[in-house]
Amino acid sequence: MTLTNEIVIQKAKAVGFNLVGFAKADILKKESDQLEEWLSKNYQAGMDYMEKNFEKRKDVRNILPGAKSIISLGLNYYTPHSYSNDNNKGKVSRYAWGKIIIS
Repeated sequence: MTLTNEIVIQKAKAVGFNLVGFAKADILKKESDQLEEWLSKNYQAGMDYMEKNFEKRKDVRNILPGAKSIISLGLNYYTPHSYSNDNNKGKVSRYAWGKIIIS
């Protein structure tokens, strides 16, 4: 069986992802130049991890030699459920809520 984009999309949506994208595994010249400039201006605001592994960020094949494609998945973390107004309960950002099961 050949793994096609359509199969990946179907499987990703079946497990709950909202978006699926594909890109060629290639050097990100323009993007890495922009990141390098952004970092040189210290826009990372103390997030030092953004400076690490620059060559790996520039070309995924430095992490996964032989990679041909990149699959990106997106998950909408919006929920119509509201935060509790109970002052005895903490608040967790929506992106960290995960699936909510209401019984």
